[in-house]
Amino acid sequence: MSKQNPFEPIFSLEMMGYTSIKPDDGKYRDFIFDEPSFEARFVEEFNGCQFNRVRFSGDLKKVKFIDCLFINCDLSNVELSQSLFHRVRFDQCKGTGSIFRKSKFKYTEFIKSQFSITDFSESTFENVKMTECIFTEGAFQSCRQSDFKTTLVDFTLADFTETTLTKMDLSGCNINGLRLSPQLLKGLTVDPLQALSLVRLLGIQVKD
Repeated sequence: MSKQNPFEPIFSLEMMGYTSIKPDDGKYRDFIFDEPSFEARFVEEFNGCQFNRVRFSGDLKKVKFIDCLFINCDLSNVELSQSLFHRVRFDQCKGTGSIFRKSKFKYTEFIKSQFSITDFSESTFENVKMTECIFTEGAFQSCRQSDFKTTLVDFTLADFTETTLTKMDLSGCNINGLRLSPQLLKGLTVDPLQALSLVRLLGIQVKD
């Protein structure tokens, strides 16, 4: 028997198409959202849901997202702070200017998505993967992370100050203009060109 991929969202075999139904308890379970837009009001949880090309608006603060899949969705400028994301995948999504401040991400994947100028400050990342994404000018200050994997991610001008980068591997990523705390760099892996940039960022002069 094959081992379950811990990043793979788990869905019910009896998922229903969403038809503007608003649960009394604010908990949406086993829905497929194909609506062009969804305005969040009095939402507590999405569990086992799939969103296809949905444009979100409204307040999603303190919402639980469990076993959810977002495909080509737009979460730009949406309030999502203090939310929980567990076994969630963002595939080719957009979230420019959205706010995830003080949220928790566990077994969450970002794939070929754009989240520029997005606020992730004071969030917790546990077993998170980012692949071929854009997080330019993103705010990652004072975050906690463990098993945070990145592949070909654009972190240009992103802010990681007061975030410990132990065991993170940023090799192959764009870290031009990255802001960070020098005392929290121990254990960070970078490639040779990035190492030179970091040395200059720390104010060290390198002679040819």
